Amino acid sequence: MIELKPHDIAVALKVGLNEMYVDTLPDDLYEDHDYLKAAWRTAPITNSVADLNFVFAMGVSGISRSLNRLKALNLITELRGEGRRKEYVMNCGAMADLLCHSVRHIFQPEPQGNFRGIPCGWHCPFIESEMNPPERPLVWKMSLGPVSGEAVEPLFPNIGKAVTIDPGLYKALSLVELIRLGKPRDVNHARRVLKDHILGMRRTKSMKI
Repeated sequence: MIELKPHDIAVALKVGLNEMYVDTLPDDLYEDHDYLKAAWRTAPITNSVADLNFVFAMGVSGISRSLNRLKALNLITELRGEGRRKEYVMNCGAMADLLCHSVRHIFQPEPQGNFRGIPCGWHCPFIESEMNPPERPLVWKMSLGPVSGEAVEPLFPNIGKAVTIDPGLYKALSLVELIRLGKPRDVNHARRVLKDHILGMRRTKSMKI
């Protein structure tokens, strides 16, 4: 039986985002924000094992195992690339179904208390929504993070680096946290926003947010 790992979700999302970035770079989609320093402008945006490992720092063997699990679960598809190079695409519909309806039950985080970190949930600067963010934000723990808030147990340890490298990943994982932790109204709205974000990953034109 294939067992999905929490970090597999982030790897699959990054595969989908990189597919979109082939035609539309992050610079054309997202504006810079204070603490992010536009790190994505020098980050690799291919789905090679080495480039994915640059983002997630799991080791090349860890990335390879993650890709194999995702393929087996039909969350990504391997395509024939040039020469011996492997290429991958995310199965957007399958990922949207998994994240909108199952992740809350499969990977329920434990409370971690008040810490400094990177804001997520409705406080992610790349999410536009009519929802009013709570006074105390959800955060991923990071000693040099810009705010204090209610710490969320992340899907993988190196989330701080990964989300500053890719604003699209930051947005997606922030919405995942709302689905994992939010009240019914937050969850329902986050599902709609996340589904649109995932299904839009193959579009080539978008307005800055």
